Amino acid sequence: MQWILDPILVRPERLAVPPGACTARATVDGVRLSSGVAHVNNVEYVRWIDELAALHAQELGHGRPAMLDEGRMWFVARHELDYRAECFAGDHLHAATWIERVDGARAWRRTAIWRTPEQVVLTALTAWALVDLATRRPVPLRSIAGAIATS
Repeated sequence: MQWILDPILVRPERLAVPPGACTARATVDGVRLSSGVAHVNNVEYVRWIDELAALHAQELGHGRPAMLDEGRMWFVARHELDYRAECFAGDHLHAATWIERVDGARAWRRTAIWRTPEQVVLTALTAWALVDLATRRPVPLRSIAGAIATS
């Protein structure tokens, strides 16, 4: 499954997706379904959150290759996921992700995935920490002023 940028997606009004959010679409390919139940494994939702964050960072000019060149990388500090509906092979999904706030060494990112504006599949809040790869210590976000564009 591959997320494709799609800036003109219809957004669910009840989710209050901000205008500057990164939006994308994808079709569930069925490769990583749960072994016992024919639906998408919960681990895949976490993978989707990561892929969408990477897509947004790339769109902002701060993709993983650029971060590695700077000796820094974003690490997940916390995930909060609310599963609202199952996903199945062949489902056409839409998503939005945006940076909600920045404090200290963390950037808090919201992600929403839906089938139709009326059928939300997942909402999530992830805390990302910027880490110096040489020291493995968090980097205060004030040290990269302007590098994070909030939506």
